[in-house]
Amino acid sequence: MKRMMAVLALTATALAGCQNLHRKAPPPQQQLPDTEPGPVAMALQAVRGSQGLSGDELRERMTHQLAERTDGRCDAAELSAGILALRLPGNAEPPAIDGLFDDCLDAAATADTPAGVLAAVIADGLYWRGEAAAGHAGNKGLKTAIQELRAENAQLRDQLEGLKAIEESLQQREQQRNGTQ
Repeated sequence: MKRMMAVLALTATALAGCQNLHRKAPPPQQQLPDTEPGPVAMALQAVRGSQGLSGDELRERMTHQLAERTDGRCDAAELSAGILALRLPGNAEPPAIDGLFDDCLDAAATADTPAGVLAAVIADGLYWRGEAAAGHAGNKGLKTAIQELRAENAQLRDQLEGLKAIEESLQQREQQRNGTQ
């Protein structure tokens, strides 16, 4: 009878669709320790909040980020300030940020980290932006020099035309003197 009851119980559970009788319960999920987001995530979060800002507002936010940076560390403030400098309008002069990424690029411990790689990319972007600005400044200087040379050429042409008129006048007088004698 006990055997019969056991067979009936197993049959009933199989027919009822209960198939989890022999499965182990899943292990409890491990709680990850509360960690602070890395410098790259924090920098990107700060930059997301700067979308749609004017050049002056970007510069103000960048100055604020520069004030928050800590020496000796590659931190989010440095990365944020660099990204904000890249986002300044093309005609805006970026503030002096020489050596901003020294802590990120010089330390062997941070050079291959995501923050170090991002710092290298930003530093390259700032370098080329500076080169472009220097090129534009050089172009303005060349344009000014060309305008000055054109003005000088126009003045010299006017003088040449005046000298030609005087020469022609002298030739006509000479011809009149020779023709009347």
